Amino acid sequence: MKGLIAGLIIVIIILAAVYYLYTEGYFYSVKINGIYVTLRSTFLSIEKSIHVSYSNVSISAHGDQDITIKIFLKNDNLLFSDELTNVTVSHPFTLISATPVPSKITPGDNETLCIVIKTPMCNYAGSVDIILYVTKA
Repeated sequence: MKGLIAGLIIVIIILAAVYYLYTEGYFYSVKINGIYVTLRSTFLSIEKSIHVSYSNVSISAHGDQDITIKIFLKNDNLLFSDELTNVTVSHPFTLISATPVPSKITPGDNETLCIVIKTPMCNYAGSVDIILYVTKA
């Protein structure tokens, strides 16, 4: 009888461990092989005056994991301030946070944008598209 109870406890522990790994996304492989950032604005001059730089690296993760991406923005316009108003990411990723948004970028100023995205709960291999919406401040 003690052996049966011990066996049952071991089976429950194994099932709980498998359930935890599944719900945390460890059975899914997410391979990001490129990050592409696009500026969107109704003003053509903004797209020419904001310089965007970031590290376009390969990232390996599991499903439902948070990933932080840093994007560096510089306003090369000498007269006008611009405002970063919104950020979106491509499907199947989910935007968790983008700080600081909204953000005013004054002439000649640099801004570091930290974007946190959640990986999908599925196997994925591909790129992430990030769209930054900018307008005149």
